[in-house]
Amino acid sequence: LRFHLGLAIPKQPDGRPATIMMINHEERRIADGECMLWDDTFEHEVMNNSDQPRVALLLDVWRPQMPLDMEILSRVIVRGVQVGMRYRGVSFGG
Repeated sequence: LRFHLGLAIPKQPDGRPATIMMINHEERRIADGECMLWDDTFEHEVMNNSDQPRVALLLDVWRPQMPLDMEILSRVIVRGVQVGMRYRGVSFGG
């Protein structure tokens, strides 16, 4: 499961959040201070339709009964993100 808290979400000219999350082919948007919890094993992507940075707190909630293939994939993705962050000089906890 993934928890997403909007900390600084840019807005479109019409006032709606510029960040669009597509989760299992459904559009979701959250504004500053709003949160969402979803099953990240569903296909998902995030688009920031703004020149302003999006700041969000993401927390992964570990599922002890996750299928082995999904556990391996999850660990590989997390490790890849950590390596990319180190390469770019971004700090992270872990």
